[in-house]
Amino acid sequence: MSLSTWTPAVAVMSTFLYTLLGLTVGSSLHCSVRREISPCTCRIQEPDTDTTVVACERMASFSQVVQALQYKFPPDADITLKIAYSQLEDLEGHSLQELGLAVTNLKLNQDNLRPVSNNYYSNNCNGRLEQSLKRLEQSLKMLEQSLKRLEQSLKRLEQSLKILEQSLKMLEQSLKRLEQSLKILEQHLKMLEQSLKMLEQSLKRCLQIVLGRGQLSLVRTNEELVE
Repeated sequence: MSLSTWTPAVAVMSTFLYTLLGLTVGSSLHCSVRREISPCTCRIQEPDTDTTVVACERMASFSQVVQALQYKFPPDADITLKIAYSQLEDLEGHSLQELGLAVTNLKLNQDNLRPVSNNYYSNNCNGRLEQSLKRLEQSLKMLEQSLKRLEQSLKRLEQSLKILEQSLKMLEQSLKRLEQSLKILEQHLKMLEQSLKMLEQSLKRCLQIVLGRGQLSLVRTNEELVE
């Protein structure tokens, strides 16, 4: 095969390899320091996101966590930090800001963790985590307001349903009265029909009587004329 035939194939293969290499480097950019953060580990949460999940287990103290992670990631990296099976006896003596990380999601498993006061979390939020908490608080307030409006709407709906129920009962009673009135009207119409039939028969008899008398008078007149 000639060199001119191989050249396009080599170019296509090179492009594919460069693309694959770029994707690999991009997906492992934030975890390139996984050796430096040992015994902690890191991984990309989703291939198409910038969130990095950092997990630390069996840590005797928070100082050990700080030593492993401090300033090992870019300041603008979204970090989800998970700490499990760790006592962290000196946790309240340190600040989360000592990590130098933009921790947007902190998960402390309560397996071996030493009891920590709630004030610790409120006093040690870094800027981005505090903003996330504020947004969460705003969302909860909006949710509470929405629930109140929903409750009010449900109350109005309940009242409307009660009014509708009453209206339907009144309509049912009206229909019953109308049904009774129609039955009475039907009876009256039957009586009227019978009366009309009786009147018709009476009129026929009267007409027959009148016609009979007229014929009798006509016969008498003819007889008088003949005489």
